[in-house]
Amino acid sequence: AQLPAGCVRIPRHLLCSSTTTRSAAEFLSVLACSFRGMQKLGDFQSAHTLSDQELVSALAHIHTSETSLAASKLAILAESDRRGLALKLGYSSVAYWHATSTRTPEAQSAHHIRLGYWLTQHPPSPTP
Repeated sequence: AQLPAGCVRIPRHLLCSSTTTRSAAEFLSVLACSFRGMQKLGDFQSAHTLSDQELVSALAHIHTSETSLAASKLAILAESDRRGLALKLGYSSVAYWHATSTRTPEAQSAHHIRLGYWLTQHPPSPTP
């Protein structure tokens, strides 16, 4: 299937662990999509006051923001690794430094670094 402009299809082997389901992998394979026309949303403590359409728009906006932040994190991790930042900070690897700093499994941090390298080599197509 054709992806919208601004999207990247990430190879399944870069996304999946042995426990990832096919449907989850297909869902995760589209990263860095941008949805134009979304309005900046404000206070979510009053979500009960939003209309149905505003809820749909809010969720789409949140998804876009999360995706953008995730792509930024992956690129920054890869660049940190490329620069050898971990050694400058006294760690053996960026994966170990990131895992220690964020309390995430080291294997997950290493996976994020690999994915970040892949994304920097395969940027999204420009949005028309």
